Amino acid sequence: MILKHVDIILQIFYAGAIISVLLAKFYPKLNRLLKYGKTLDGSTNKPIEKDNRLLDNLLQIYVPKYWFFHFYVVSLTLSAIFFALLHWGLKSKDAWSYFLILVHSFRRLVENLFILRHSSKSKMHLSHYLVGIFFYSAINLNIIINTSLGEDDLQEEPELDYKIFIPLFLFLIGFGDQFLNHFHLSKTIKYNLPSFGMFKLICCAHYFDEILIYTSVYLLLGNKTSLISLIWVIVNLTVSSIETRNYYKINNEGKIPKWSIIPFVI
Repeated sequence: MILKHVDIILQIFYAGAIISVLLAKFYPKLNRLLKYGKTLDGSTNKPIEKDNRLLDNLLQIYVPKYWFFHFYVVSLTLSAIFFALLHWGLKSKDAWSYFLILVHSFRRLVENLFILRHSSKSKMHLSHYLVGIFFYSAINLNIIINTSLGEDDLQEEPELDYKIFIPLFLFLIGFGDQFLNHFHLSKTIKYNLPSFGMFKLICCAHYFDEILIYTSVYLLLGNKTSLISLIWVIVNLTVSSIETRNYYKINNEGKIPKWSIIPFVI
């Protein structure tokens, strides 16, 4: 019963996060909350209307962008602990969910520490940081809750489920392509328009890869919370990709891709 309540709480928080992102996108004063890195750098010189001291102060709380690596430390730690403690008794799909989050978190941590270059002056809003910590904690909690609620179906030696092939295929595509895209970004002159692979078609190819990765997690888990978390990923990254494309339109003279994140759609 407690786990069901926690699951509902996660769903409420995800729904609140989705609404908050949309509110920040369409309410100009809160639009700064969506910006980080280059999109934030391009907006910090714009004056802020001061009509609410508390809100104005909250809008000015930033943390270093390189703190992104904290997200992956949290996720890697949780997924490693849960996987090590429980994977021998998990259903095959649940075991794969943990494994995918584990390897994805490990790769993202390595990229942030050793491949991607974050300027010491690059910032993100505190709300962005807190939401990131929540998301990477929640995605791991969702798996363990889903596993525990389905404990009657646990098998000591899980059999191979052929339904995992499609999500694994999507994961491998997103995982591999995102690594290549991040490596390309690390070699691209700061804030220049990338030109590798899918970047020729969409501004944020690495975000599209992230959607593929979390689509694979949803297909493995198949519960309501994982669906809402996928919607959150899509909404959040879509809004960020639109901000990025707008930045490139203003600051780059090259040909800007027509699409922001999903080819022929957005």
